[in-house]
Order: sequence, then C-alpha cells, then structure tokens
Amino acid sequence: MSATERLSILVAIDFGTTFSSVAWASSRNHRVEEIVSRWGSGGSSENVPTYVAAHEQLRGPCSETNAGLDSRRLLQYDNDKLPGSGASRWGLQVHAAEAIADPNAVFYEWFKLDMHRGPTYASSPLAQRFRIGRSALSPDLCRKLVTDYLTALREGFDRCMEIQGFNANFQRDTPRRYIITVPAIWEDREKQVTQQCARDAGMGNGVIPLIKEPEAAGIYALRCMGDHRLQVNDTFVLCDAGGGTVDLISYTVLALNPLPKLREAAAGSGGLCGSTYLNRAFAWYIEQKLGGRPGFDRSLQQSMMDHFENRIKPEFRHPATETCMIRVNGLADNPSLGISHSRFTVPHADLLGIFRQVTDEVVALVVAQIKKTPQRVRKIVLAGGFGDSEFLMAELRRRMTGDLSEISVMAITNSRTAIVRGALLRGLTSLDENIPYPRTEGRIATRSFGIEEYVDFDRSKGHDILRRVASSTERDKYIIKQMHWFIVEGTTIRESAKIPVPLCSKQSTAQGPVQRMEVKVFVHKGDRAPRPMYKTTGTESVIALSVELDRIPPNKLTIKPGVDGCDYYVIDFDIEVTLDAASMLNINLRYAGTSYDRGSVSIDFLG
Repeated sequence: MSATERLSILVAIDFGTTFSSVAWASSRNHRVEEIVSRWGSGGSSENVPTYVAAHEQLRGPCSETNAGLDSRRLLQYDNDKLPGSGASRWGLQVHAAEAIADPNAVFYEWFKLDMHRGPTYASSPLAQRFRIGRSALSPDLCRKLVTDYLTALREGFDRCMEIQGFNANFQRDTPRRYIITVPAIWEDREKQVTQQCARDAGMGNGVIPLIKEPEAAGIYALRCMGDHRLQVNDTFVLCDAGGGTVDLISYTVLALNPLPKLREAAAGSGGLCGSTYLNRAFAWYIEQKLGGRPGFDRSLQQSMMDHFENRIKPEFRHPATETCMIRVNGLADNPSLGISHSRFTVPHADLLGIFRQVTDEVVALVVAQIKKTPQRVRKIVLAGGFGDSEFLMAELRRRMTGDLSEISVMAITNSRTAIVRGALLRGLTSLDENIPYPRTEGRIATRSFGIEEYVDFDRSKGHDILRRVASSTERDKYIIKQMHWFIVEGTTIRESAKIPVPLCSKQSTAQGPVQRMEVKVFVHKGDRAPRPMYKTTGTESVIALSVELDRIPPNKLTIKPGVDGCDYYVIDFDIEVTLDAASMLNINLRYAGTSYDRGSVSIDFLG
C-alpha cells in the first residue's frame, strides 16, 4: 500500500457457536495484528461467555498485548428488553448461574446453531439425541439475536479503540472493513443472512466478505507452521473443531517462499459434533444421575455445567490422571450415587463414554476426509477451541492405524484464535495483493451451478424434439430450453476468475423501457449422476437473480423485428460469476464490453 492511499482498519470476526474472537490491523501497518483481549466489565479471559443482556454501557479496558480473548456467545435480556433492541449484557458481563437464578432474566446461548437448518443437522445423531433443551428458535428471532450479538461485538471494539487512544473523530473518519468467518457446511442462504445481520449491526452497507472457518485456519497454519512442520507438496487435512460444527478440508502446500500458497486437494466436509455436544451429553448424564433429588435445582445444575466447561472439558485425559469431583452443595450424602461431603464423584469410565461418543464422530469425519483426498495425506492439523483438546488429539493418533499409521496429528499454534488470525490475514491480502501472507489459489466446487437457456434446436446434440418451440424472432427456426452448467462439481475455481454466463433477453419495445430480467440458478449435486441436459427433479432452484437491464444506456440497445412484425429489444449479455472465500456466488452484469457493479444483479438465496 502506498503512503498516499487512505488509511483503513480491517476487523476480522470469528463468530462461533460457543466463543467468538476479534482481531484487527491497520492497512498501513499490516505487520501489527492485534487480538482484542478484554470485552467489558466482566473481566478478561481467552474464553468469554457469549451471553447478551440489554442497554448497559460496554466498559472495560482493551489490552495492548496480543493475548487472545474469545467472547463466549451469551446474550441476556432484562425484563424490559426484547431481542432486536440491543442486549442488556453479553459475554463476560453475564454470569450464567446468576442469570438462571433470576426469574426475570432472559438469556440465550448456542443460538448460532439455529442459523443452520440444512440436511447436515437433520442427519446428525448427536444433534438429534442431545437437543439444546429448548425449542428451535424461529428464523426471525435467531436473526435478531445474531444482530444483537454482532452489534455488541462492534460496540465493544469501538470502546477498545477509544481506550487505545483512537478518538471519536478518528473512528468516524477512518474506513473500517469487516470480514466474518462462517462454517463450511452452511448453505448460501445462511451465509446471506449472516451478511445482512452484520449490516444491521453497523458493520457496513455493502457486501461484507465472508471466509470459511477451515480456510481461515489453513491460511494461519501455513503462516505459523511453514518451513518446519509443513513442507512444499505436503497434503494435510485441516480439522476445525469448534463449539457447534466440525469442518474439514484438505490442502496441498504449493509454495512457502516468497509467497506461501495453498490449493484445495479435496472439497470440504463437516458435521454437527462440536464441543457443545460434550456439554449436552454431560447435562443429560447429571440429569439421569441427580434429577429429582432434593436440592438439585437449575442453579446447581448450571454450577456443575460451569465446572465441566472450565475444568473437566479442557483437562480430560485418558488414562485418568486424577479423580473427577464436582462440588454439589445442598445434596445429601449418597454413596451409591457418588455423593459425599458435598462432592459428586464422576467415574472416569463414565466421562470416557461421554467424550468418546462425540470424538468418535469427529474421528469418523476425519477418516472419511482422508479417504476422499486423492493425494497422500501426511498430516492432520487441528484448529478451533475443541481442536485444542489433548483428548481429541490422542483419540485421532490412536485411530491412525494400518494405511493411516504414517499420518501425524498436530494442533495448530494459537489454536483457539487461529481462525480469526487467518481471517485477518485473508482480509489483508484482499486489500493489498503484494502483502506476502499465505493465500489459497483456488477452491473445489462442491456443487454444480447452472441456468436454463434457449439454444438452437439440434437433433445431433441429442435434443428432444418434443421440447422444441418456434423462435419468436426468426422464421423457420426452432429453439429448445436446456441447462447450462457454468460451474461443475469437483472442478477447481480460482477466486479471481470471472466466469461468463451468456444470456439473452427479448422484450417488446411497445411495452416501454427495458425491464429487469428474472433468472433462476439451479444446483445439481452428485458424483455419480450425470448433470442433466434439462431441468429435472434432480435439479433444485437455489438462487433467484434480478438482472437490472435498465442500467444499460438505451442508445446501446439493439432492436430487431420479430416474426409478428413488432420490434423487440434483443439484449445479448453476460452475467459474470465469481466464487468468494466462503464459496458464495458473486454476480454482476456485463454488456457490450462494459461491466456494471454488483448492484446490477440482485441475489436472493432461496431456502
């Protein structure tokens, strides 16, 4: 970036299920990357409760060090507040045990899971067995909660900037750009909702960049592990094990110097088997053991869950190194249940069963990802909060036998903040392509995308004669509507590559000025089934496009007579498609050599 270019601030947000992180850097000093480390009056910690409450000032110093802090997504609302109006308290400001004991308090956690309503959730054994304990949030309520939480993050970051000496005038006048992480298994509709929530939270009015969580982790892995633990031509599986989702992707290291590069070796996969399912399994366990006992109330249950979250989960090992005991004040001694002197002993075998029913799902996903990677996988790299678990690492190493025995397992440096750090690197390279930070060279399409188009009827191409229709603009000519697949599943798409998709609109001049054109985009997914020539039950409409053809100057339009003697605008144009870091389609209009901005095509992800 030249000295004459305007200063801007890049803010990366890792919006997770149980914990969130924020990192930022200046466009003029990209080598200084800071992780926000304090979020409010509740103190500081790498793991901050993600609760939301309402209307209090977000106070607290912002650390000047690079010590990372995750903000655990808890939202609390006082009895005069409703979701969508701003939370009363959030993150470390919310004390779960106190909130649960207050009958007037309303608080939410794990609400990010309600953003995902796709087939992955429906097919998840853990998600079906260990439900949250509440009914699913409505889409509208979920959006309000996400917006309130992102608003709290933004306002908290504003306060941190102010404490570091950046006054209100600087913050107002300095452009700020955001980049937000999303799970790889999310559908396009869920990503679009996230972008809208971010806009509603005051993070900008345009297209807010997203990046898949495992890709962000892969970028950071190459930066901090290159030259000594990752070598050129190494293929590795990146396992981003978070609170709700576990996302995987396979990468091959193309280069380390002077510009580190990764290439997708196999498309990603994932499932709902993150660390929150350990919490759910443990909650179910203590309910089965202690439910209905005098003194076992919501407050005690929350206290036990806090102990599990903060002590048992991060420290669990096998074989056991010490006996697991939890304080249970108010419960009478009961040796058969393991209660003695206000302490509840959890047998190691019981804990092992709780942990393995979750880690077994993770291991199965990792093994499946290895098997679908064409190249020989040499390493498994763990990232995310759950990826920091020594037990998960040990289980993966234990299962790497036979043909997999030479695969090493390692945790990425700064595992808990690796994703937000990688997202920041990705955002910085998008601001200045000369910054020598790692980047990915291309992404493997996980689905085929196509549109319906009219082409000249040609029996030699296998066209069905029963589908042909007469052309409205040329005599003695037949046309047929068929699928045009402009992105093919399994192919590698470069992020900067513009894919032209030719279209044609014919509109009567008698109807007045040119109108917008509505276009549907279809997907087809399946390795074995061929992509169909025509729209069938195997194709699904997932995107509705509205192409603003009225942006084209009238003097550049072509008018031709039709077979009915009337004049028609015949507009041959392209929509240019690019695939971004979150594998979302970005589309704009191109006509007669002129490209129009992104607003020229409105995109609505269906579902």
